[in-house]
Amino acid sequence: MPFDTPTTTDFPRRFAYVDLPDPDGPHRKTTLLMEQTFTYEADRSTWIPTLAARAALGAGRRLRSMLVSENHRRPSGEPPYWPAGAEIMWREGSGPLGTGATVVDTSAPHFAQPVTVVRDDVDALVVWLPVGTPVLRAARADGLGKRDDLSTLFTAELVQDRGVHAYFDQLRVALTGRPWSVWVFFAEGTGEFAGWYVNLEKPHVRDGRSVYTSDHVLDLVIEPDRTMVRKDENELALAMAQGVFDATAAAAIEVDGAAVESLVAEWGPPFCDGWEHFRPDPAWPILRLPEQHRVSRRAPKPRRRHMHLDR
Repeated sequence: MPFDTPTTTDFPRRFAYVDLPDPDGPHRKTTLLMEQTFTYEADRSTWIPTLAARAALGAGRRLRSMLVSENHRRPSGEPPYWPAGAEIMWREGSGPLGTGATVVDTSAPHFAQPVTVVRDDVDALVVWLPVGTPVLRAARADGLGKRDDLSTLFTAELVQDRGVHAYFDQLRVALTGRPWSVWVFFAEGTGEFAGWYVNLEKPHVRDGRSVYTSDHVLDLVIEPDRTMVRKDENELALAMAQGVFDATAAAAIEVDGAAVESLVAEWGPPFCDGWEHFRPDPAWPILRLPEQHRVSRRAPKPRRRHMHLDR
């Protein structure tokens, strides 16, 4: 396909590569052209080549393109990036409480929330999730609440369920490559800062419309005065006993938790970045679930508001 005659239909989700001289030797190497290669066309939700990319062709560099399917996964932090205001899905693992394997089949029971992109670049993905947003949950097939029978907390059969996000307006900050994300809590209605919540999880991967992770059970709660406590250590022990994590994996999660505690003690990023002062664009709507997720497989059970964040 000629790169100098692109159309939005020719390049629905493409990355462009350019062959450049290798500074360390006589060979040429293929280098990904970064975000300037494409612009985001919001009304068509697609990426189109820019004049700069086409100018590279005019300069005599050989360009090639690679079609990336909707299910292609790449680590977060790699281009192309979503623009501010883009609507994406934040998806968590297909096991109980969002643990287990990272979601592969999005028709299988899992946790997911439609979110609005605040910032996306090589360093971090930041998204907004307000109270009232419809969400997906993996619910017990027997109709019990997730924690009604702890002996089967991580082994019960699951079905896909729907609900509404009801626990604080949240700004989620996922630093690239970190095994956790920081959720900044704001009181519904007033927008008053209410604290930080650190969700330990697999580093994110993404495709064209979603980010994917898997919950590691252990979390940290940090009050506005920076008082910090661990949360769900008992459930991490249950996850080991019920086969979700082996001793090595659980020990690694504990190490990740300790690393976050050290980061909080030093007040490093993203805690020092001023996100507690964030205010969303008032024009941002309450998002809807994608069409394929709008039909619930069973009637949702009434849920209590609690510190388990609807998991």
